[in-house]
Amino acid sequence: MNSRERFLKTVNGKKADRAPIVANLTIQVAKKLAKELNLEVEFIDSPLATRISPRSILLNLGNDAIIIASTHTKNKPTIKLPNGDVKDEWGIEYENIGLYSEAVVRPLSSCTNVSNIEKYDFPKADDEER
Repeated sequence: MNSRERFLKTVNGKKADRAPIVANLTIQVAKKLAKELNLEVEFIDSPLATRISPRSILLNLGNDAIIIASTHTKNKPTIKLPNGDVKDEWGIEYENIGLYSEAVVRPLSSCTNVSNIEKYDFPKADDEER
């Protein structure tokens, strides 16, 4: 059974030959593995960049499925703030807590009504750069 068959059987509630493997790596581990495996790896600017591993490494390690995330557009890149935190195109600010970054500012967290949400400048999901 190949990875596609295994994954589709599993998500459709059928028995596969084994559970599909879907693993991720921290950026630090991914960089070390890329070097060890002689893989050219590009780390992307993504809201989940600290949790989404490069596909080439994961496939090399035997993953049956790869978790994906959207990327930011070039006109709204992630920016580094003076305090070292980063802010993404959604306005979410992330604090580096070691191997991961955690969201510490969430622009929609104080919304109390529809009007607050309507004023929020949502990123364009259909932007051609995604």
